This record gives sequence, structure tokens and C-alpha cells, in this order.
Amino acid sequence: MELRYPQPGQRARPAFTVKTEPLIGGGVTKVAFQRGGYTYTVYSRVARAPDGGTPEFEDGITVERRGKLLRRLRCDDGGAGFREPPEQYIK
Repeated sequence: MELRYPQPGQRARPAFTVKTEPLIGGGVTKVAFQRGGYTYTVYSRVARAPDGGTPEFEDGITVERRGKLLRRLRCDDGGAGFREPPEQYIK
């Protein structure tokens, strides 16, 4: 999936927020934007594994409306793609 900003013929405006949060043994980075009343957040997370061994990685997109989580779309292992097709959730 390819995201473009701004749309062709439109001027760019401050539309993205970037947030980093520390976690025990890792952290999460989030880039969010709003479109049509929905908030889309692209995230990348690394955290310590429960056994303290190899870290756990997770990347994906969340879709929210009025602060309520509607959908979490996780990337397949290695970031090769999504487990669910995200196009149906982009309004």
C-alpha cells in the first residue's frame, strides 16, 4: 500500500504527528494523521520477549474514530505486507 501526501494539486499542511514511547527493553514509534473523521496511526514496536530472550517486533496501522479503536492491522513477519488488506479500512 502506498500513502501519498499531499494529494496531487494540494498544498502540504502540518498533518502528521510523530510520537515515541519507551518500553521496557524497547519502544514504539508512531506517525499519525487524520482523514475524514478517522485517525490512522502507523507504528513500529520492539519489546523484550516474555522469556527475556529475542526481542519481539510488531509493525502495523491502527484505525480510530473519536478515540475508539476500530481496527489494528499488523504487518506480516518481516514487514513484507499486512495480514489483512488495509484498503478496505481507509476511508
